Amino acid sequence: MATKKYISMNINYLVFICIFFTTLSASCQPSNDSTTKQYSILERHFLPEKLVETSGLIEFNGKLWSFNDSGGKPEIYAYSLMSDSILQTISLKNAINKDWEDIAQDDNYIYIGDFGNNLGARDSLIIYKISKLSIPAKGNAEILPEIITYRYPGYTATKFPLTFSAFDCEALITFGDSLFVFTKDWTSGMSTIYSIPKNPGNYIASRLTTFNALGLVTGADVLGNKLVLIGYSNFMPFVWIFSIPQTIAALTVKNGMRIELTSLETYQTEGISIIDDYRVIISSEKTRSPAQVIKLSLKPTNAK
Repeated sequence: MATKKYISMNINYLVFICIFFTTLSASCQPSNDSTTKQYSILERHFLPEKLVETSGLIEFNGKLWSFNDSGGKPEIYAYSLMSDSILQTISLKNAINKDWEDIAQDDNYIYIGDFGNNLGARDSLIIYKISKLSIPAKGNAEILPEIITYRYPGYTATKFPLTFSAFDCEALITFGDSLFVFTKDWTSGMSTIYSIPKNPGNYIASRLTTFNALGLVTGADVLGNKLVLIGYSNFMPFVWIFSIPQTIAALTVKNGMRIELTSLETYQTEGISIIDDYRVIISSEKTRSPAQVIKLSLKPTNAK
């Protein structure tokens, strides 16, 4: 969600925003045993104007792939860290960027989540599925995606300002034979995990578990049994690092470690991609700071 989207909203909305951030800041402060400052910035790259509202992030074919969130074109862009430029544009035919928020991949497909729902007013959510084989090694292309639609169980669309939505979502991963989304509850900082089949169709998502993210989860990635989440609380960015237990349904904060990215305060961190055991790349859209991607080392205290 870009900051500029709030400019045209009415006074009631702004009042609720102020109340929300005051409440969230007070209620989502991490405990001492769940936080660490063990991280370092390795590289920083400022994104071109075409990607100022970058949201999700993956690495594929030696390039970073991202897109703009709500109101952007239905396109994903291949970005090169070497040249600091966009190398390719892939357009999704017959698709709309209502509120694209995250991107994920498995061996054969890329999935794009159009499931932003901060007002709680959407009747159904969409995940676009595109074959990696349809993406050329070089040059632009237009691709017709497959479509997965879903709803949350027990969900009723309710327009803000009657409530802050507990059914907003900005984080998506693939794991095994399913897709998993992580909601962000605007009032509590909790996140609920739902699973959705990978095959095209219309589904009711399966609710798995809820954990206290201590803020708003805005992106996710997984490598092996390692899961990372990016987000922020009162515009203080954080990363969660989890070791996935037998199933994602068994995930709890006991499996994880939370790192506050204190040197990136005020950044609106939106996407994350795992490089290896310790390194990740995160993206931040343009707010008080320029839109950028940042390579981090998240080395634990006892690592040599």
